Amino acid sequence: MNGKTPTVQAVFEVLEQEGLVEPGWRSHAAVQLAREADVQPWYVRTMVGFGAWIASLLLILFIGSMSALLFLGMGIKLDSLKQFAIAGFLLIAGAVLLRRVSSQDFMVQAALAASLAGQALFTLGVSDNRFETGLVTLIVIQAVLIVVFPDRVHRFLSVIFGVAAAVVLLFHWKMQMKLHVLVLGLTVIFLWLEANEERFIERGRTEFTQPLAYGALIAMFGCVMLSTVYILPELIRLGGFSFYPAPWVSSLGFGALLIYMQLHYWRQDQLPLSGPLLVQLQVASALIVAASLPAPGIAASLLVLLVGSAQSNRLLTGVGFAFLSVFLAGYFYGIEQSMLDKSLTLTATGLLVLAAAFYFRFRLARLKEDRDAQ
Repeated sequence: MNGKTPTVQAVFEVLEQEGLVEPGWRSHAAVQLAREADVQPWYVRTMVGFGAWIASLLLILFIGSMSALLFLGMGIKLDSLKQFAIAGFLLIAGAVLLRRVSSQDFMVQAALAASLAGQALFTLGVSDNRFETGLVTLIVIQAVLIVVFPDRVHRFLSVIFGVAAAVVLLFHWKMQMKLHVLVLGLTVIFLWLEANEERFIERGRTEFTQPLAYGALIAMFGCVMLSTVYILPELIRLGGFSFYPAPWVSSLGFGALLIYMQLHYWRQDQLPLSGPLLVQLQVASALIVAASLPAPGIAASLLVLLVGSAQSNRLLTGVGFAFLSVFLAGYFYGIEQSMLDKSLTLTATGLLVLAAAFYFRFRLARLKEDRDAQ
């Protein structure tokens, strides 16, 4: 030994030559580092953000009061709603400029607070008390700010607000069936962004793509949560109104995406299964989807769990488990059976899931032994 400490890159290069790591280890390492990177502890960022929000709100109130006095002093007679639109536009423009010139936590949170307040004022002023106009304005604002506002949290919130406005607009137009298109579209966007994550990291585009991916994911789950109102029969009987009509449409869509992604990850060698075992997994997935057609959230959660497991993403795995618990609880609560029948159903389902888990674990262990023997 010459006493020289090898670098991490040198160690991985030797491991690559010996076939112990995949040739694409650089991109995988970059993905993990990008996920775990954090500038300051979360509690420090929380305190700084809280202070920035308080200061920003006080500043906004001050600017609004001074603007109103200025307009009155100059004798400018504008409709109050137009004043709101002007003030909102100025706040949004100032927030974008502030965020582009500063990356300090206090300034970042102040810009975020000013932008949200400006959006509310601008939407109120432009809509002129017209409900549809306000929703469309809000959607357009979010689409623009996703591009021009360089902030992860803001882009995430823009996706959430834009989708929420679109959902309200669909309910207003009595076009609830279009929810299936919206939900499945958000899911496809999420899957595409996650599948190309390494490429975006290499190009330095994660500041834009990751908030969109997680925003689309949470917005999708938020929309699917509307399907859980079947646990409240009194809401379903309100004049035939349906919060989430024909939920089986979304279930079938999620089921098709689940089976497709299983095949995709198997081809990419991210799902270490043999061909027969993959077929068994897909058959089991199809049976689960068929048994839970009234609850599309179950298939959606399984899809997210698959993506998180295949990509070793603990955050996605946790989100999938959390929403799966919520949708399973809502599904079994909504079954019109006695408590005894529900208990027996839950017990039987739990035993079936445990049996399936032990079976697949045994088959995976045998498959690994066969590969090691080769």
